[in-house]
Amino acid sequence: MNKYLMLSAAALLAGTAAAQGYETQKFSFGTAGGNSYCDGGEGVWSGNLYTWNHLNADCAGYSYWGGPGIAGKTRGIGKNVVLFDNVPQYSGSYLCSIDFPPKFKIGGTFTLWCVNGSVPFEAGSGVLLPFQGEARKGAKSTRSLLGTLIAEHRSRMGETKN
Repeated sequence: MNKYLMLSAAALLAGTAAAQGYETQKFSFGTAGGNSYCDGGEGVWSGNLYTWNHLNADCAGYSYWGGPGIAGKTRGIGKNVVLFDNVPQYSGSYLCSIDFPPKFKIGGTFTLWCVNGSVPFEAGSGVLLPFQGEARKGAKSTRSLLGTLIAEHRSRMGETKN
């Protein structure tokens, strides 16, 4: 995504938040079965404008800001907010995003989506759980899971890592 577009959207969100106020929701990522990953996030929104901070992304305290997005409704999914995941791990031609429930609703489902060139694929999904804290170590992160899923996808597609 164009960095100027992202900066513009972030500035718009910040400007809107200052004028209208904003809301936040912390969460932990969980499997579809309800087990918790070590990482989570803090969603920030004002009206229909959203962004998020990926907390404890590597299970050792590393955090970074994801991309901005706008709440909408997608056929087959329903109400959702698609936000880019800017983790540096997605090198090469892979771009990824996460489809969150509006207001980062605890108990709502999330889906990881990636695209390689013109080949989109669902990389995984789960549920948002109550925030477990940033200090949890030793468990797997969604970031490591996605790295594994991308490696498997590359293998199926006959690609080599860049």
